[in-house]
Amino acid sequence: MTPDFDELVGFDVEGPERERLRRVHDLLVQAGPPAEISPELEAGPALALTLGRRRRPKVRRTAMLLAAAVAVLALAFLGGYLAGNGGGSSEVTRPGARAH
Repeated sequence: MTPDFDELVGFDVEGPERERLRRVHDLLVQAGPPAEISPELEAGPALALTLGRRRRPKVRRTAMLLAAAVAVLALAFLGGYLAGNGGGSSEVTRPGARAH
């Protein structure tokens, strides 16, 4: 059973965008459903495990880089804070007055 284009897209989309979607819909209907997976691929989880593992190093690397950037920023802030407040006195002196 072929899905109805108007039912899938609705009537909110008009003009060139609707025509583009219509062409894509017609091409997908013409192509038909995807081929069945061969029994060799269906039998083993090796493909799924391989595909699933490829993304983890990128996520882990991104998380590590983000953590390193936060650490550098925290150390820079702390160093600036200590350098700015390390030798200063909290006592305010008036101009011309001598500090005790």
